[in-house]
Amino acid sequence: MSTRVPTLEDLQRQLVDLRAALADEDDARAAELVREHDVDLRQYLAAHGTGARLALGELLRQQAEAMDDMRARRDAAGSALRQNRRSSDAARAYLRAGAL
Repeated sequence: MSTRVPTLEDLQRQLVDLRAALADEDDARAAELVREHDVDLRQYLAAHGTGARLALGELLRQQAEAMDDMRARRDAAGSALRQNRRSSDAARAYLRAGAL
């Protein structure tokens, strides 16, 4: 985060960096970028308002793509956790059956 007002290019770059961090499975970096983007977007809007609607529309589209990436990561993690739980349950059941 900087003290200068971010530009639309700065905000767009943050989203590109966020998607790269998600692709690299760097969750800590992705979380940092989300926080930074939120602060910078608020600064941008406070300074410029919504005058650049077309550019903000493009930014919104990029944000939606990043959100889709984050949802996909969340869903994949949830699926892996469920699969792990099923495997653990099956292993315990197999061990109990063998102990009878």
